[in-house]
Amino acid sequence: MNIKIRKATIKDLDGVLILVKKLIDFHHDLDTCYRPASKRRLMKSFLEKTFREKNTEIFVAEENKIIVGYLMINVSKTQQRYSFSKMGSVWDIFIEEEYRRKGLTKKLLREALEWFRLKGVRNIELSVNFKNKIGIKTWQKLGFSNQEITMFMKLKL
Repeated sequence: MNIKIRKATIKDLDGVLILVKKLIDFHHDLDTCYRPASKRRLMKSFLEKTFREKNTEIFVAEENKIIVGYLMINVSKTQQRYSFSKMGSVWDIFIEEEYRRKGLTKKLLREALEWFRLKGVRNIELSVNFKNKIGIKTWQKLGFSNQEITMFMKLKL
């Protein structure tokens, strides 16, 4: 297995888009409050815009010129409640099933952490659905810990 980790370019758009759709459907399978990829519009245009944003980066894991994983990150100004001014966010990550448990998340995150350091970011957040036990365990192993809990309620109309 010869996996290369690198920054994505606009030429990677279609390969990343395939994985974005898989991630969206994974979340839908986890919890039907998430809309499946087939019911979402404008994914490609959102991704095209993301490639052009200076405070957003996408890293890919590639084997034989085929994208087998990606990590999407962002830097933004924080809300006033925080004692720091910049927050790094891990927006998305997806690794093809046959490439999981091979250290790709750690390798992608290593590149992301270096990118955050160069941007002067010291604090990084991410969200994981509470039903995604493997995701929670993975992120905890990589040094993330609980800071806040987001709660959700459905109202009957």
